[in-house]
Amino acid sequence: MADAYLAFLLDRCTKASGKIFVAEIDDVVAGFAGVLAEVLPEQPDEDQAAYAYISDLVVLPSYRRQGIARELLRHAEAYAGARGAKLLRIGVLAKNRIARDLYGKLGFEDYQLQLVKKLS
Repeated sequence: MADAYLAFLLDRCTKASGKIFVAEIDDVVAGFAGVLAEVLPEQPDEDQAAYAYISDLVVLPSYRRQGIARELLRHAEAYAGARGAKLLRIGVLAKNRIARDLYGKLGFEDYQLQLVKKLS
């Protein structure tokens, strides 16, 4: 599955001027961030300006709370800005309070809220 997802992510990067940033500690991949610098809106009811999107942000559990995610996001944001992006989006699960708090500290604000209801 990892190989298929990596191929998918690399394809997305190719199509949207993206890049993958990798954090290595002692020859171990501790985390990575994928950023797509030129994403075109797909929905007719949203702002039609292109934006950058953090497609992935992953840090292995044993490396969390060390500033790795913050540093990966810093690199992704700098890359997107250098590519001309004026807006950077990131998705997060509502129950992921730790990530939501980090993103808020880094200047991200609520943009869209999607609600779900389980059906039997």
